[in-house]
Amino acid sequence: MATNPTTEKVKELAICKPKPFTRDRNKTNKFLQKCQLYLQINEDAYDSNEKKIGFILTLMEDGEAGEWSEQYIMSKVNTNTGKIVLPTYGQFVNKLRDDFKQEDRIGGAMQKLKNLRQGNRTVEELVTEFRLLVSQAGLGDTTDSDQLHLIKKFQEALSP
Repeated sequence: MATNPTTEKVKELAICKPKPFTRDRNKTNKFLQKCQLYLQINEDAYDSNEKKIGFILTLMEDGEAGEWSEQYIMSKVNTNTGKIVLPTYGQFVNKLRDDFKQEDRIGGAMQKLKNLRQGNRTVEELVTEFRLLVSQAGLGDTTDSDQLHLIKKFQEALSP
């Protein structure tokens, strides 16, 4: 007896789901990247805008993100039918990114670079964070003076 493909339940792959998002604007892109990867790996289970958006909204329970999620859903309820009418996945992600964007990403990264210290971390861990902050700050390393400036900043962060 053949099974009807429209009634067959699709199982999600058992990989780690993204951590819930609370409000840290520095982690908005990381959160969305993890969600996108999870949804892409499980694209058979999350095959519609509603399922994708619903998945992300369920990870936004606490803090500012929880409040945002609640307000967002309320704003999408059709008052005539009582149904939630969601936009496309792309429109939703753009709205989420816009509402949780870091106001001064470059300034924030520059401030973190200024205060960056190795502490108890390994040099490899420091290098990883340093490179990330340099990228976020939009600093280049194309000229000799750029490279010297970055070397000096890195040396300041190292423990003696």
